[in-house]
Amino acid sequence: MKKGDLSQLKEMYWDYDYPASPEDIYNFIMGKKELAYLNRDMVIARMLVYVRWYHLIDIFGLESLKSFLTESVFRYIPNEEMRKNYEYVKKVLDRAL
Repeated sequence: MKKGDLSQLKEMYWDYDYPASPEDIYNFIMGKKELAYLNRDMVIARMLVYVRWYHLIDIFGLESLKSFLTESVFRYIPNEEMRKNYEYVKKVLDRAL
């Protein structure tokens, strides 16, 4: 667990006033907190779309990010090209880690 600058997680909810703090979102994604009104796969997909990859590496580390790259997360990424890019990243990380 790296847990870098969590304020970067605010970027994923730039388009609305979201009630959870970046710490709550981090703990929810890591499975340490329940947020009854959220779907974990949808939150991870939104994070992959809106937060810069290098910020995610700093916050979660490559091992955790690799575990987030699943088919159930990919289905929530609306942009097909971005979805294919993350599928490629998953293949690279599977070989490298």
